Amino acid sequence: MVFFSNLNRFCMKYLLSLIILILFINSSSIACDNSTITITSQVTNADGSITYNIDLGIDHGGLDATYYGYVLEFNSSLNTPTVIIGGAYPTTNTVTPGDVTCGNLTETFQSLSGNDINSLNNDSDWNQFMGQTNVLSFETGAMWGAITNDICIPIQVTVSGCVEEIVFHANANSGASACIYTISTGQSCTNCEITNLSATEGPCDPATNTYSAEITITYSNAPGSGTLDVNGESFAITTSPQTVTLTGLISDGNPVDVAANFSGDPACTLTANALFTAPLPCSCAITNLSATPGACDPATNTYSVNITVIYSGAPGSGTLDVNGQSFVITASPQTITLNGLIANGNSVDVNASFSSDPACSLVSNSLYTAPNGCTCGADAGTISQ
Repeated sequence: MVFFSNLNRFCMKYLLSLIILILFINSSSIACDNSTITITSQVTNADGSITYNIDLGIDHGGLDATYYGYVLEFNSSLNTPTVIIGGAYPTTNTVTPGDVTCGNLTETFQSLSGNDINSLNNDSDWNQFMGQTNVLSFETGAMWGAITNDICIPIQVTVSGCVEEIVFHANANSGASACIYTISTGQSCTNCEITNLSATEGPCDPATNTYSAEITITYSNAPGSGTLDVNGESFAITTSPQTVTLTGLISDGNPVDVAANFSGDPACTLTANALFTAPLPCSCAITNLSATPGACDPATNTYSVNITVIYSGAPGSGTLDVNGQSFVITASPQTITLNGLIANGNSVDVNASFSSDPACSLVSNSLYTAPNGCTCGADAGTISQ
């Protein structure tokens, strides 16, 4: 029964098309050649997909084939875009008679993509679109045509992947090239490339011992979504060459590597090792203390300990003072040795500072534990003659 139903429907479609052809055999016009497609807006979504708001004008009459629907192709020279139906962002699922803004629609169009294309129309004219993920087909599945005059349809379509052009088949049954329209999205889908990095570093700030650096990134074909990331900081994508500012960098006089990439295309990246040199420290700071205590000496019940001091911006004169003992300033990290300390098994606080800049100091409470006492405790007793 299904076979004969489809056969009857097939025959009715082509019988109707034949009748129309005979009635207008002397006409030289193709009605759908006055159809239109306009992209009213395109919005990049948080997941990188793009939602296109599209106005369609479908011209119908004259020699046009019986109308069973229209098709949109989303094309790219780089990849194959994918139409998303039922995702987080809108794609028009159905067009009902109440949705058109002009003309008369007598049936409801259902939007289909991929393997669902032609599942309603079952028409050979749709075979060329079947299985294509970059195609959105609007079908009726009706026995008779869906329109009798011109109609205007606003739709939304969300697509994953870069799209350079949209091809509108105003009447998929027509077969006439005049009924096929191509419109550009304004996007370029060629490969993204970062070609150069340059830097201009600012002076050290004595209040924080930090500086800022301006990084200029030269690129082409940046992705249409996401951010430009430079050394872990994210910036909005503008135009190339783009200059961004990194702040709060430590003034330590060391060479600085810079890496830039696009979050929307992680493979589009460039790293420049030792792109610039950080300014020298301009304010003194002791940032860390560590200790390695030695063993107790039984002869004196004392021990020694090595203290490692990490600092920046050390003054050019004076001494490095650790728990009251003074040492010549060398370079960070600097390890000094405290001698003659009593072995008593107690925790030890360590205080380090510079004699010519007492405010540049660091105290680490209970930094280490002294070894236990090790003097001999034997009693020789009393000897009498």
